[in-house]
Amino acid sequence: MNKLSKLQKWILVAALNRSGKLEKYEDMQNFFTIPPAPAGSLQHCSSIGLGRKQYLSAHVSVSRAFRGLDERGLVLRYHGQLGNNSWAVLTTAGLAEANQIRNGYTNS
Repeated sequence: MNKLSKLQKWILVAALNRSGKLEKYEDMQNFFTIPPAPAGSLQHCSSIGLGRKQYLSAHVSVSRAFRGLDERGLVLRYHGQLGNNSWAVLTTAGLAEANQIRNGYTNS
């Protein structure tokens, strides 16, 4: 198994700290320090102050991280009704891995 990226490790621990569930856009906002979208906006995050290219790059990184965690069986991914958001829930294996990462006992 390939090593987990810094972002994937962060996602696992963040989900662990939030009762095992984490929204993709919440990850994007917190990991990349992206401001939330203005009230009433249909977007989840704002590209203001970040630049469109960096915003899109962050979006792709988080999507790939979620997909990689799903493929490893560490999370189950769910998608919103119109595909406008997705979230992950830790599996039993993901919970164990997140605890190891948080406690500093991981080979990932």
